[in-house]
Amino acid sequence: MIRLVKMYYKFAWLLDIGTKYFCVGLTLTMFVNVMAQVFCNYVLRSGLSWSEEFSRLLLVWMTFSGAALVSRRALHIGLTAVINLAHYRLRHILKLAGFIIVMFFLYGLTIWGWKLSVFGKAQTSTYLTISYFWFYLGIPLGSFLIFIQTLYLALREIMAFYYQEDLDKEFQEETLAVPVDY
Repeated sequence: MIRLVKMYYKFAWLLDIGTKYFCVGLTLTMFVNVMAQVFCNYVLRSGLSWSEEFSRLLLVWMTFSGAALVSRRALHIGLTAVINLAHYRLRHILKLAGFIIVMFFLYGLTIWGWKLSVFGKAQTSTYLTISYFWFYLGIPLGSFLIFIQTLYLALREIMAFYYQEDLDKEFQEETLAVPVDY
């Protein structure tokens, strides 16, 4: 069981690293896009027609991909003051219950986001002339990434509840020798 959990930890960690680079790439692309629009608009006196639409596409993808990065580090808004007052074991149970509720929501968001993406295939964006499928696809993929990271957090709570130790340190020392940041 512990070996399987450690393998999942490594998978979630590698996915997190990939998501980081993906978000950096999206941010740089957004920056270049906006700077090109500003340059063309104010220096050349002729704006780019597709720039705003492309920025909107990048923003959707950045939002959901970035939410996966934030989820892994448990940086979303929460009622930690109330949970921290609870007993050690009850604290793990409450956190785990919260993660399970979030995972049910993310499952629904992934399914309905995919349905929205498929529905958007018939529509075409005005200036980019691409299907809205690509705009909406960021929702189910981002939700799935958040689900994977939330499952990672839930497994950490289960392991802490049963073994009363943090397997991240062990995982870090054995397999990657890289600090796990939260």
